[in-house]
Amino acid sequence: MKLLAVRHGQTDYNKKHIVQGTIDTVLNAEGISQALNTKDILKNINIDICFTSPLKRALKTASIICDNKIEVKIDNRLKERFQGLIQGRENRNIDYSALWDFEADRALYEMELARDVKKRLLSFLDDLKEEYSDKTILVVTHHPILKALNYIITGENPNVFKVSNCEIVEYNL
Repeated sequence: MKLLAVRHGQTDYNKKHIVQGTIDTVLNAEGISQALNTKDILKNINIDICFTSPLKRALKTASIICDNKIEVKIDNRLKERFQGLIQGRENRNIDYSALWDFEADRALYEMELARDVKKRLLSFLDDLKEEYSDKTILVVTHHPILKALNYIITGENPNVFKVSNCEIVEYNL
């Protein structure tokens, strides 16, 4: 299975360095342009199906990329990590290094536990492997979800993994 993972396009919150979390923001003009560019990059790849977060910024990105030519399915397991007390705050002074402890029983800033994010993504991947093992799948989601997904697939420390808006990360599973 080939998995093409894409972070949603830019929002005004991204531009202003504000933590979005589950706040349902929309793409700005740059985000729409990024999604159109990603659509162009992927135009010659035979994508069988797309899964996306239900949040507007991811759903719109997926809609633009797929352009009614690829089935888009919403999957709540791809929804952004609940960011607790830091949602809506500027992110420049937040120490993210402690937020990715997958064994922690207590969450900083009252965030969704990293282990719970990991659990829902493992379930998502298991379902993909069972139903789409010989397919090319597009996933459109959020930066923290991609950090956790990358950790699950590669073992890479989530604190060093970075992906820009509409950047494509490819995995062969």
